[in-house]
Amino acid sequence: GLINLESLDLCKNNLSGVISKSLEKLLHLKHFNVSLNRLEGEIPTEGSFSNFSSTSFMKNYALCGPPRLLVPPCKNDIHGNSEMIILHALRYGLPTIGVVVLLIVLTIMYRRCQRRSTTLPIKDDLLSLKTPRRISHAELSRATNGFEESNMLGSGSFGYVYKGRLSDGMEVAIKVFNLQTEGAFRSFDI
Repeated sequence: GLINLESLDLCKNNLSGVISKSLEKLLHLKHFNVSLNRLEGEIPTEGSFSNFSSTSFMKNYALCGPPRLLVPPCKNDIHGNSEMIILHALRYGLPTIGVVVLLIVLTIMYRRCQRRSTTLPIKDDLLSLKTPRRISHAELSRATNGFEESNMLGSGSFGYVYKGRLSDGMEVAIKVFNLQTEGAFRSFDI
């Protein structure tokens, strides 16, 4: 039948509509002419159609296809390609951007938590608090300038608290008990 068709000339027949893609299956078609009609849509490109020139499709209503056929590119293809690009960008780009933003946020939060949880370096004078140190009354008196009132931090029911600086530079708070008050020594009991 038509599968062995070698020539098809439908020039000047006032045809309208699209060129059927099924014609691509006519592998023996050597000559094809649909010029001077009212055809529209995409020109097939597979099979024998890859060998036809622009003269086969001249002066039709609205054919479109590859540039070699001297017809405008198909708008659906351009539109479809741009839609595909947008779909790919949305499908793959947004999740990728989302993951990157999430990783950045998590990194910032992790670093902030690390800064908050870092302990201050232990100073030598803090280490000395672990082992009790005996300090004479004379050194305490020098540290507070003779228990001067300007060095007093406060007073309570059992005595006074002074600030002072020992000879090695350590700052201390010194509590002086009023031994006349009953229960002053028990203020340290747990």
